[in-house]
Amino acid sequence: MRRFDFVIFTIFVIFGATTFAVIGEDVAATVNAESFTDSLVDGQTEDLLHFPNVVEMIQENGYPVESHEVQTEDGYLLTMHRIPYGKAPGAGPGPNKPAILLHHGLLLSSASFVVLGPEKSLAYLLADRGYDVWMGNARGNTWSRKHIKWDPDNPLTRGQFWNFSWHEIGFYDLPALIDYIFLKTDQTKLHYVGHSQGATAVLVLLSLKPQYNDVMKSVHLLSAVSFMSHTQSPLLIALSPTANVVELATTVVGNFEFAPSDLFWQLGGKLACMDASPIQELCAQTIFLIAGYDSEQLNRTILPTIFANTPAGASSKQLIHYAQEVNSGRFCQYDHGLIENLMKYNSISPPEYPLDKITTKISVHHSDNDWIAAPEDVKILPSKLPNMEAFHVSLEKFTHVDFIWAIDYDHGLIENLMKYNSISPPEYPLDKITTKISVHHSDNDWIAAPEDVKILLSKLLNMEAFHVSLEKFTHVDFIWAIDITTKISVHHSDNDWIAAPEDVKILLSKLPNMEAFHVSLEKFTHVDFIWAIDVKELLYNLLIEQIGNAN
Repeated sequence: MRRFDFVIFTIFVIFGATTFAVIGEDVAATVNAESFTDSLVDGQTEDLLHFPNVVEMIQENGYPVESHEVQTEDGYLLTMHRIPYGKAPGAGPGPNKPAILLHHGLLLSSASFVVLGPEKSLAYLLADRGYDVWMGNARGNTWSRKHIKWDPDNPLTRGQFWNFSWHEIGFYDLPALIDYIFLKTDQTKLHYVGHSQGATAVLVLLSLKPQYNDVMKSVHLLSAVSFMSHTQSPLLIALSPTANVVELATTVVGNFEFAPSDLFWQLGGKLACMDASPIQELCAQTIFLIAGYDSEQLNRTILPTIFANTPAGASSKQLIHYAQEVNSGRFCQYDHGLIENLMKYNSISPPEYPLDKITTKISVHHSDNDWIAAPEDVKILPSKLPNMEAFHVSLEKFTHVDFIWAIDYDHGLIENLMKYNSISPPEYPLDKITTKISVHHSDNDWIAAPEDVKILLSKLLNMEAFHVSLEKFTHVDFIWAIDITTKISVHHSDNDWIAAPEDVKILLSKLPNMEAFHVSLEKFTHVDFIWAIDVKELLYNLLIEQIGNAN
């Protein structure tokens, strides 16, 4: 294992082991170490070295999957995974399906959006609702470790390959992926969902290349990592005071890659995290210590699959850039140091991203127990984003990774996307109503309040208002007020459980011009007025005669 990764891994193990020791008594009572050994002997060794990747998971669930290689402007070769259609009725192959791009967080991959399976994972849910689903992979992760000139593992070129942070993911990767989707689908607009770093990257894109605001139908940020001075992640808190030292160390030792996916992680994760493992809870604690604690929402059974695909690798600079944000309290570009900042930015400090350039509507999904996108930092965003709508997840312990891995997270945005191509339902176009409408209203109507009726007046082009002058005239007085002069015939029965005889008597006292017709059958019910065998003889003949007399 590389030295820098070993240090970070050691931090994880120390934190995890400490927590595990605290809960050790409870865990020991529920774990049977013998069952773990027996499970390996009883046949699980056959697939011990099989680690399902995103393509295999999609295929195993019976969905179509495609892999596409995309070249960025600066020469990186990125892999996108696509689910072109779903399995649900009406979601099969077809032209002009609305496109949506999903983008993952730091150290993750496109697997983030399929690991929970068809019932819970966002990619499947969207495909089954008629969307053409594309999932990106950022430069440097498992699926995108390629460049037209530089080898990420060659000592002579790896320095150039890994010389990027999440800034380049937003500035180069996302526009390349979006343009490619348009090329392949003949679409001109798409939806975007970004988790964690995927949210950070799209804020970079839309602020520095504002022309991309015009191609977004909707943008959804699941944990909008941007301002970070209140982060509670132990990893970032531990790293931030020494971010510059860590950057120097990685340069000196030539180790620019952080937490790559390799056999060690995959095999260790599978053995340690499988259901029969006596230390499965340590795997859960490792996730909790990075992103926040929410034991109830983590499905332990999928931990081996999570660790088979996580960590997916990144540049050390991606983590360092986040640590810089923790230190500065600003959402700004990478801090290269005084001299290089002057050369690159013409300033001693990196510039902030101009979030006021973002004009597309953005929905930010956030929670109180997100240790990385802390509530205090999310509160800064509304003052920076002119067209933002916030959606708060009410579960008290909902964490940073629960946005993709939680058992009970309901991606409510999907229904609005499906129905309206919008994060919120559209208004009814009342200006299309051309017929003349008369609206009768009163000042004491608690349901159709006078203030709301005034709005209606401004929306309807051909409306005439009639105001009832009685001061206390209410909502129900429009039908029950004693000043009603129209002759009304009321047909009732003694066995009507809904319009009870006692209540009909009240109506008789309120309506001065009412005539009551009693159905004499003792057991005649509420629905017998429409469904009784003898309703014609008992009621309809009389009713038809009354209607005829009124002509």
